[in-house]
Amino acid sequence: MCRSRGPTPSSTSRSDVGIRPFHFRQHGLSNAGTAMSCPPCAGLSRMRKLFLSIQVTLDGYACGPGGELDWSDTGDVELERYFSEMLTTIDGMFFGRRAYQELAGFWPRAGSEPGELAVQAGPMNKLPKYVVSGDPGLALDWTPAVRVGDDLAAEVAGLKRQPGRDLAVFAGPSTTARFVELGLVDEIRLIVFPVVLGDGRPPLPPGVRLSLVDSTTFAKSGVVILRYVPA
Repeated sequence: MCRSRGPTPSSTSRSDVGIRPFHFRQHGLSNAGTAMSCPPCAGLSRMRKLFLSIQVTLDGYACGPGGELDWSDTGDVELERYFSEMLTTIDGMFFGRRAYQELAGFWPRAGSEPGELAVQAGPMNKLPKYVVSGDPGLALDWTPAVRVGDDLAAEVAGLKRQPGRDLAVFAGPSTTARFVELGLVDEIRLIVFPVVLGDGRPPLPPGVRLSLVDSTTFAKSGVVILRYVPA
């Protein structure tokens, strides 16, 4: 599988309006429609934004044909600090089922990892995790976590209306496509690695048009982060 890029254990080989009452399966969240406490955000009237964070090669693939992601291990400390800082700007994370299950095997024990991984472990474990899945019996042991996806558009709209910081999507192409096709995405952050695979899975469905709003370059690794909004 492959997935959108958030903080990850880089040494592993990784791969995928009218508001109605929510029907969430709750695991560690007192109320799935209630945002995590965010005192600095008190009084903000703007609606929370949802962004995709997607790693991609220079030739436009989110992973290799077999889900390979070993090419994303750069050893760039500044890039890892970027991911640490990004986690301080969000109040929740969306994952696909497979990404959630894979990361659940790492992050609960990552507090003793070296460098930025230990820094990232705190928010990765404490932030609400919204797992997009159609399986009502899905085990959600990495808490706080809740299953979503029965009516993803309504569920996301409800969360956006709550006070707090923005929401991030760290998921593979299949899950990412659902957010894009439903028009739920406010921003797309492409993390472009200077690698050419020649084959693999594209990160977005065809026909998506975007407008560039910002770019950031990391000199050591050659990674460029491009921030887009829907055109």
